[in-house]
Amino acid sequence: MVGNFNEGGITMEHWTDKLVEMKACPDAVAWARSYTTPEAAWEACERPDRMFWVASRLATLRRHHQAIVLAVADCARTALKYVPAGEGRPLAAIEAAEKWALAPSEENRAAAGSAAWAAWIAAWAARDAARDAAWAACDAAWAAAWATETGWAACDATGAAAKAITGATAGATAGAANRMMADIVRSILGIEFSNGHWGLLVISGLGE
Repeated sequence: MVGNFNEGGITMEHWTDKLVEMKACPDAVAWARSYTTPEAAWEACERPDRMFWVASRLATLRRHHQAIVLAVADCARTALKYVPAGEGRPLAAIEAAEKWALAPSEENRAAAGSAAWAAWIAAWAARDAARDAAWAACDAAWAAAWATETGWAACDATGAAAKAITGATAGATAGAANRMMADIVRSILGIEFSNGHWGLLVISGLGE
């Protein structure tokens, strides 16, 4: 929103002042300044890592964390085609993350953690074989499963998935991969801004 608004008794000039408070990177703040509302910026954003960064800081409910993990898993799935044939650990990690997101028990969280480390071992095996796209795809799966524990892994997952796609597809660009994943994030998560306050919306994926 352009103009003054009140945030906890403090008058701000532009909604992106809140991003500054959240310690967003200067490049992200500068980009967002051209949009009149955070909702407009969210709809225009082509950086899924930045979208997950914001979402993780707006998440106040377990339901929010579940939806973030689902979105991360969907993004990581875009890179599975670059996993070496017969290597099942990355898919298992993604499925473990999805299982936790739909049924967030401690048992499922522990299983996702174990699957994450298995995918990490698979990533290093691919890296040792000088298969960069395969390594990045396995890394994306590791991060998806690890996102059940920590928000920063969500950003890592999208970055790794983009590397896998651009590294293995002739003519592909990081921008195209990121746009695809940004659309995935928007299909599951949204944001709202009212009276100077931000909120995270779960659009789909978890049911009622």
